[in-house]
Amino acid sequence: MEAIRYLTDEERIRLLARAESRSYAKDDVVLAEGAYNEDIYILTGGSARVEVAGSAIGHIAVGEAFGEMSLLDASPAMS
Repeated sequence: MEAIRYLTDEERIRLLARAESRSYAKDDVVLAEGAYNEDIYILTGGSARVEVAGSAIGHIAVGEAFGEMSLLDASPAMS
């Protein structure tokens, strides 16, 4: 997965030990714009649409991560 490519083996083991698997249905909101977040998400199947103000601005593919910016700087989600 692209999101964890640069981690050491030890860092990957620690990350996976804390990971939770979650499933979402089509059109479920995983992370709402403006919400505060304490998680990082890594897409392991399917795809996800990125929206700002209700308009699609992009897609997230398998292996990509999201939510990391609000996790790192404690700001609300931007999209």
